[in-house]
Amino acid sequence: MNRDPSVSVVIPTYDRGETLCQTLAMALAQDYPDFEVIVVDQTPNPLEKVRTFVEAAGSRLRYVWRQVPNLPAARNAGVRIARGEIIVFIDDDVIVDPGYIASHVVRYRDSALGGVTGITLAPGEEYEEEMLKRRLGKVGMKERLGDDCFKTYSIEGCNCSFRKEAIIRAGMFDERFTGTAWGEDTDLGLRVQHLGYLLVLDPKIRLVHLALKAGGCGNRDTQNERVAYEHHRLFLYHIIKNRTIFGSVRMFSILWGAYRASALNRETLGSPLLFARSHWRFVCDLSNAAWAALQGPLVSQPDTAA
Repeated sequence: MNRDPSVSVVIPTYDRGETLCQTLAMALAQDYPDFEVIVVDQTPNPLEKVRTFVEAAGSRLRYVWRQVPNLPAARNAGVRIARGEIIVFIDDDVIVDPGYIASHVVRYRDSALGGVTGITLAPGEEYEEEMLKRRLGKVGMKERLGDDCFKTYSIEGCNCSFRKEAIIRAGMFDERFTGTAWGEDTDLGLRVQHLGYLLVLDPKIRLVHLALKAGGCGNRDTQNERVAYEHHRLFLYHIIKNRTIFGSVRMFSILWGAYRASALNRETLGSPLLFARSHWRFVCDLSNAAWAALQGPLVSQPDTAA
């Protein structure tokens, strides 16, 4: 791009009014010349403080309220009204510096680029090279592209951006990723990459994610049994629904690996009762994921703009 592209920053939120206002203030204080901020609020009864903040912010901040909470649906609501050519997604509980938008946009000088993600830090955490190795190791992407960037399709939804046209061509975010919506960001990244776009991880793009346990997508404690089961089901759904992209051999290889990890391991083989329970849970999750993957996309609830 020879000119600075327009940017829309989309922030889904749920029941985090106090922290949301802090995040919005940082999002509006960006030093990039052409951007807007869209907040998609799914809080049943938004705080008066949020309403007051939105009214005082002016035309650069746009507000949408959704009745039915669903993270990918909230992202889609923002995409539909976004005026920007580049859409940046952050969560409602992050800390960003004034150059955050510009750090994303600079990557889009490459016309082949479809999306960008960065490094997400915990409060007080300092960046270390080991973080990048762990991040890349999740999907085995280690191809260096120059300027310390790496090819990837593993996207972090709290710290990413896409070309708007790429999101639309890929079919938008999949609203069947319910609850914590675990994996909905990488799911879109995979589909965008499959269209021929390049996705990159730029470790210089960083933000701090507070990861508050209240609000958002609910309990973030991955040791919680309910959350662990939900993540397992959504993972299987992601693999099955993208079977044509992964290919049959790789799909079955991934599913077999998931079965061994969850139902056929040393712990379960030492207890027939535990094995039976784990096996049944895997079969149920696999069946539910397969059934969901064979259905059509969900129809979004109407959005109410303010």
